[in-house]
Amino acid sequence: MNILENYITDADKYYNKGILVDTGPLLLLVVGLYDQGKIEQFPRTRVHTIEHFNILNSLLADFRKVVTTPHILTEVCDLLGKFSAPIKEDVLLKSLAPCMDRMEEKYIESSELGKTPSFRTLGLADSSIVNNAKGKYLVLTEDLPLYDHLKKNKIAAVNFAHLCYP
Repeated sequence: MNILENYITDADKYYNKGILVDTGPLLLLVVGLYDQGKIEQFPRTRVHTIEHFNILNSLLADFRKVVTTPHILTEVCDLLGKFSAPIKEDVLLKSLAPCMDRMEEKYIESSELGKTPSFRTLGLADSSIVNNAKGKYLVLTEDLPLYDHLKKNKIAAVNFAHLCYP
């Protein structure tokens, strides 16, 4: 039994459709792929452990498609700026770039997202998630306002914190 089956009743249908990974889990993945020892040292991932990284890595391996948006990738790049210059460059080249090669990037123009109801309450990156995921992908996030919005709008979502702290 897959770990998701405890948190979403129709998890099976998403293994082939794909999973859209929000900024927090994607940042954990990128830092962990670079150096698992940095997970608990980096300010934006220190709430996580190597075990959380392993859960995430294992979970993503179950999906035929891992999806992102340019808005999420921009947030991840900005957050990686907290590393010192030489480490940041290494993380970008050795970890984030290979991840981007394996992910499918979905794009909706910012001007279109700005017209959606979710933009007013969630902002640009989260609005890109809401509007790309509708009926297509399972969303993996640790952002509680986004998670609540997704559930309220009947968009399949899993809160990564539930997987880390069952």
